Amino acid sequence: EKIAALKSAVELTAAWKTKIADHGDATLRNKVSLMLDKLTALYNRTATEHLLTQANMTHAAVLGLIASPAEMIHKAYEIYSIGKEADEIKGSLTLDDVLGDVAARHGLILDKIKRQLVQKWLLAAEDAAEMSAGASGARTSSAAEPAASTAAPVSLSLKAALDESMSEDSGMPSGAGGLQRKLAHEADLSLLRAIALLRGGQVEKTVSFLLDFAFMEKSLKITALSRLRAYIALFSIATRDVICRTAQRSLAELREHMLSLYYISQLEAVHVQQTSADFMKSSKEGLVRGLWRNHSHEAAAVRVIAEISLDYEVYDVKLWASVLNVFKNNSSVGYLAHVLQELAGIPELWQIPGLRETWQFVLRSQFRMMAEMETHKCMKTLQLLLKAPFVLQCDVKAFVEECSRANRYGLAAMASMLSPAMNPEEDVRKLLQKSGPVALLDECAQTNLFSAEKVQNIVFAQVNAARSYEALVGTAHFDRLVKYLISNKSVNGLLVKCIEMNRLAEAKRLVLKYVAAHPTCEAAGAVQQNDSAFKVVEIFCTVCDVREGITALQDLQASGKENSSSSTISSSSTTIAVQGGKSGAPVAARQAFGDFN
Repeated sequence: EKIAALKSAVELTAAWKTKIADHGDATLRNKVSLMLDKLTALYNRTATEHLLTQANMTHAAVLGLIASPAEMIHKAYEIYSIGKEADEIKGSLTLDDVLGDVAARHGLILDKIKRQLVQKWLLAAEDAAEMSAGASGARTSSAAEPAASTAAPVSLSLKAALDESMSEDSGMPSGAGGLQRKLAHEADLSLLRAIALLRGGQVEKTVSFLLDFAFMEKSLKITALSRLRAYIALFSIATRDVICRTAQRSLAELREHMLSLYYISQLEAVHVQQTSADFMKSSKEGLVRGLWRNHSHEAAAVRVIAEISLDYEVYDVKLWASVLNVFKNNSSVGYLAHVLQELAGIPELWQIPGLRETWQFVLRSQFRMMAEMETHKCMKTLQLLLKAPFVLQCDVKAFVEECSRANRYGLAAMASMLSPAMNPEEDVRKLLQKSGPVALLDECAQTNLFSAEKVQNIVFAQVNAARSYEALVGTAHFDRLVKYLISNKSVNGLLVKCIEMNRLAEAKRLVLKYVAAHPTCEAAGAVQQNDSAFKVVEIFCTVCDVREGITALQDLQASGKENSSSSTISSSSTTIAVQGGKSGAPVAARQAFGDFN
């Protein structure tokens, strides 16, 4: 009602102003004009506040700028374009709809404002300093953080990151996941805001704008890193086909240009100036040799040498030996671990002098940190050990002992599988005595390493041998235990346990699951023709010669606890011919045995 009243007042005042336009009294005209300006401003402010409130865009920083609409639109895009705030907008209107209405009301051009914001966010204020540090930080690890190598693995090869970004199907948005992770732009809110704004425009126009931005060689304001940011945005919003068609360049050409932009920015950090064209034409072997000759005392330069050498296959073993020594002497353990993982996939570099000793240095450093690491970081250390070309010559026993001391029993068990000199089954048995099966299996469940399944199977075999099923009842491991027993036809013990506890309904389900998994079992046809749990279990135990089960059923019947009187077990029932030998059966789901005590 207030808005409607103000609108009527504005319309009446505007009509009044028009009516007295030719009036001789200039004072009256000025008063009416001033009144119209004030009423219009009040009307626009009130209508804008109402619109923002309806859309739930009530952040104090936005509402506080209503009197300055251009600044308010800037702030609204900054706050509501990404993150949870973007999901808080209510009603049928989008952010662009709401701010488009505000812009039109105040005589502003929304597209112009958005373009200014995109350029601002591609040229983040921290571009030259913080972005450079952020990019290097994503590719390096501080010497003060020797466990950094246990972070989520990110290839040091920028080519690999670009390949990941460009490898999706051409009919889908290309994405920039690999490149973003490579350059640590996940945390760059400015870039994410720019991408959000660009996604709202026409794809072809947006692609053209970003390509022009990325290829702007002569601008002093637009740095190489800013142009690389434009590429990240480009591959986040458009398909490969659209990008290549608009650029009139192949994907390989665009990739090489992106690589050059990254390395130009890194070279600038060590005061080496090159253009994109100069870098692409240069001999990379000559470039890294020159960098080593003039900048081997600078850690940042040595990192650039390592990365260029990986991306452009400069496999000089003597140079690589010197590079690794720099990282080793600087105690850059985290970064050195990343480098070694890359080198592990390059057989030509396995002959680097001192490579084995460098691996041992990194692994020992990681082992010493085991007690302080979180479980997922410990898993990364095990993965690092697995990648060592000399894993069979590594001190696996020391790793197992460190894991055990740090109460990482599952990790210790998985590591014991790596060395032929160790006895995995005996090691797991000893570890089970310390930890119990649940803690050990919990750690194994957190990784897809091949050794995890081996450890799990050894644990299940020992649980079955000891018939200590209760230890796993009620955990996520019980179902896997049952599946293991089924596949190995080794569930006599579990079946007998069910019978002894008078859990005939569960025993019946166990039998039915077993014959479903093993339809050629001799008992299959007979058990499926009976509804009585007692009868089903009796037939199965008799046909499959589960003698303990038959005895348990007889004891159960003699005690009067068995509810079904439709069957009586005779001693002669065990004379039925059996071909299957020992048998096993699975449980349908954990709840079937959820009441075990």
